[in-house]
Amino acid sequence: MDFLKYIKRAFQIALLDKKVIRKVAEDKNALIPGLIFLVLGSFVAVYVQYVYRKAPLSLQVYIPIFVLTVLVMIGLVHLLARLFGSKEKVISFLRPTLVSSLFSILGLASLIPFIGPILHVLISIWSLVIFVIVIKESYKLSTGKAIGIMLLMLLAVLVAIVIIGIVIGITMVAQNPALYMPK
Repeated sequence: MDFLKYIKRAFQIALLDKKVIRKVAEDKNALIPGLIFLVLGSFVAVYVQYVYRKAPLSLQVYIPIFVLTVLVMIGLVHLLARLFGSKEKVISFLRPTLVSSLFSILGLASLIPFIGPILHVLISIWSLVIFVIVIKESYKLSTGKAIGIMLLMLLAVLVAIVIIGIVIGITMVAQNPALYMPK
């Protein structure tokens, strides 16, 4: 397995090379490097959160949760693509998405003093552009449908975050109501 080839392809995908996206979508050997890139990207995301929030760094917990979240989001995108008329298999989206996850190591740029937060926003926006193009090319959909899928997926994530927040809040109040009642 030639990891350098997949590193190159990850950067080509980040530069929106549609031929490479289609090639990776069909490449049966792309799955393992893609999973490795996802774990590396997960590590970077967890580390950046640790640096910013000074939260305890529990890689054994956060990395599997991050990887699982990405895989659930891929499944959601696949269901939405099917609803939007695609006949493609999930693996054709999974491979380029995982390979392009190497791009997430650029999240380390957010640690640069002063310009880091600006770079983080720009990288995040570009990641959404990459995501739309990978959806479009992998599922052979129009740009409008790919954008619609991404927006619906983001809405689903937002709803899930709100629901989780409400459940956590209710649980905290139920455990010790005196702490949360006005005096």
